[in-house]
This record gives sequence, C-alpha cells and structure tokens, in this order.
Amino acid sequence: MIDFNTPTLLWGLFGLAVPILIHFWHQKQGKRLDWAATQWLGEKNLQQARGIRLDNIWLLILRLAIVLLLCLALAKPLWNTFQTSSSFSKIHLIEPNTLVINNFRFEIEEALKKGEPCFWIENSPSELKDLSEQPKEIIEARVLQNALIDLGKKYPKQSVELYVVNQQSLTNLPVIYHSTPLNLHAIPDTIRQHQVKVWQVDGQKNIGLNTEGQLGIVTVNNPEIVQKGALKVWISTSESAQKTLKASLKAIEEVYQLPIQFLDNNQKEQAQLVCTSQIPQVLNPEVLYLIPESDKHPQKSLASNVIEWSSSMNPQTDDAVFEGKFPAWLLEKILDFQGIKAENNTISNRQLKALFKEQKLVKPLETEWFTAVLITLLVLLLSLERWLAIHRNV
Repeated sequence: MIDFNTPTLLWGLFGLAVPILIHFWHQKQGKRLDWAATQWLGEKNLQQARGIRLDNIWLLILRLAIVLLLCLALAKPLWNTFQTSSSFSKIHLIEPNTLVINNFRFEIEEALKKGEPCFWIENSPSELKDLSEQPKEIIEARVLQNALIDLGKKYPKQSVELYVVNQQSLTNLPVIYHSTPLNLHAIPDTIRQHQVKVWQVDGQKNIGLNTEGQLGIVTVNNPEIVQKGALKVWISTSESAQKTLKASLKAIEEVYQLPIQFLDNNQKEQAQLVCTSQIPQVLNPEVLYLIPESDKHPQKSLASNVIEWSSSMNPQTDDAVFEGKFPAWLLEKILDFQGIKAENNTISNRQLKALFKEQKLVKPLETEWFTAVLITLLVLLLSLERWLAIHRNV
C-alpha cells in the first residue's frame, strides 16, 4: 500500500496533458501555399496528412512517464507494509492495574466477546486473554509510548481504546505520540489519593505535594502523616559547613513553614537528620544522614538513608551554595526520604489528554528505498528520452 507525505503535489499529474498537447501541436496542418514547381509533381506523389500520426508514440510515452515519476517522487511516497485487518475497527490497550480492570471490566469483556484485540501496556504488548493474568510491569510514559508505537505498526488502520490511571508518572515525557486515532479512558487513582504522605504542622496543617508537584498545604481525606511537628536535626561538621547547613535549614523553615529543631550533643539520639563528617558505624534506618563526599565511602557502598554532599559547603568554593541552590536540594532529599514524592500523584484528565499527540507513523528505511528507486528510474527514462529525441531529431 502506498501513501504520500505531501499528496497535494499529486495535482502535478495534470501536467501529463502538456506532452500530449505538444505532440499534437507539432502535427498541426499548416496553411497551403502554392508553388510553381508543384505542377510537375505527379498526383500519386501528393499525400495529405489526415488523422493522428503515431510515428513518435514511444517518445510521447517516455515523456508522460517522466512527468508521472517526477510527481510521485515530489509527493514523497510512503511504502506501507504494515499488517492490516478489516475484521475489526478497534484495538484495546489496557494498563495492568486492578483499579483499571474493576472500573472498565464491562468494556473490556465486551471487546473480548466481539473478537477485538486487547493488549496489556508493556514495551512489547502481550495480548490479553484472561483478566486474571496481569503482567507485573511498572507503567510510565516511555513504556506506554513503546506500546503505542508497536501497535501502530501492526494495526495502522484501527483506533486505539486506551485504559489507564491518570498518574504523574505519565508526564515523564513531554509528549506521547500515537499514529492512529486514540480514545482515552482514564480514572483517578483514589487509593493513592487517600494515601498521600504529608508533614503535619501545628497539629492540623498538612504540608505535602499537590497534583502539580508543588510543595504546599494539601487537603485530602485520610492522609498518611510521615512527620509530625519539627524536624530534629543534629549537626557535627566543620564550622563553615555548620553555618551553611543551619542557614539552609532556616531558609526551608521560613519559606515553606516547616519547623526545624536543632539538637545539642546530649539530644543527638533523638535526631531525624544527622549532618556529620563521617558515617557512623551503626546506622539507624529511620534517620537520614548527610555526609561530605569522600573516596573512603564510594557511592555504591552507601546505604539508602545516607546522602553525600560533593563539597565542603563553602560559598566561596561551591557554586550551588553560592547561588542558593543548596536549600532546595536538601529539602528534596528530606522529602524523598520521608516518602513525600510526586511520582504517585494523580493529574487531571485535561492534563492527561494534553500529553497525547497524533503523528503518522512512517518507516524511514522503506520510504528512502522506494523514493531512491523512483529517482533512479526517472534519471534512466530522462536519459532515454533525450537519446531518442536527438536520434529522431524531434
């Protein structure tokens, strides 16, 4: 099957009339001029040019073929060898999620009864035969993109019915492309919405990440409180690093209204954030440790609750500290350790629909090969036409 990237250029096929008009123009009968010497010619030698002369028909065919191939090459033909099927008009792409299955069970079961193909969202989508057998694969934007590309190649004429949870992880790509029409069936993750993790301040105000991934006061039902009141911090570093750490934590407290409590050496056992010059021999898994970067403890050997800072935290030698980026980095690490993350936040249906963009799927290698054949044939026919025109003096 052949499609065209710029089909409007096919209007150039009307140019086929030009060689035909020129061909018959050269055969047009001229005006009769009497000449004295014609009286000596016999009657049998006088012939009249009547009808259509076909003496240069092969030259005309070559010129028509040249115009035809030129128009086809300029229209950029796409040689489509993808599989097609006319027995159904829809395919169904489904996220392997219990919430999705329970909410859209009727639609999926009806599709299976009609014989419409149903697939799980995977890098290489597997066909769905039984709803009880769900693959265990994390759904994110790149996995969905790969699945849409794979199905677009196999079913280029069928629309896609997509069933997903409108989760934040789908925004990891700026755009998700699909090559065929797509109908979106999205459902908010109510389970995750009830499990939003927050930092409770003043016994009633909950601070967490909203649906836009921004830190602020959130109002949700039954949030999971991961931090109550002030974050207890113990610092045992050099004097310059200590000044930077305290200034950064106070900035976090002022900007985001998150209370910070600094502990002395007698209270260090109560600390939730420990900033120290070296890793303690015994690590408390419920404590976050911040240490300076060192060759003695490479990144691979560090525990998940140990983070490194790549310098001495001196504003004169550290650009991040000098530019004021260190507080934001430190806050991100604290929230990440507490589980206050944006990955599981839902997004609105409007935001989700804005991610998808239809773009025709093309196989570049086959397109280039087919165009190259047309151009080669065009050059050969043009050479043959010039040789024949010169040979016949036409």
